[in-house]
Amino acid sequence: MCSDTAPPGRSWVPAGQTPLVRVNGRRFRANVMSAVASRGALWFTVFSGRFTSQVFCAFLDRLAWQVGRKVHVIADRHPVHRSRSVRAWLAENAEHVELHLMPGYSPELNPDEFAER
Repeated sequence: MCSDTAPPGRSWVPAGQTPLVRVNGRRFRANVMSAVASRGALWFTVFSGRFTSQVFCAFLDRLAWQVGRKVHVIADRHPVHRSRSVRAWLAENAEHVELHLMPGYSPELNPDEFAER
């Protein structure tokens, strides 16, 4: 998600004059991570910066806490999902979260692909 689109909002001027919308020109970028439950519930987080194993583990931790029971997460094979620190975190939290990785390239199997569009 990024801010490189048209300026937000509308402006008003008397007929015959050109509207002028002042913007600061600074762009921003934010990343979105989400999870979709089998019954349609959606959990998401918005974060700036890079997608790291710490960001992913924090999301899994918050997801397990909000759901209140063991969560089975189906994820793609992004390098962060397979990292050592994520595997170590999953080993420590095996009673709360279980991670299942999808086949190599299979976006059609991931219902979360449609949530970010």
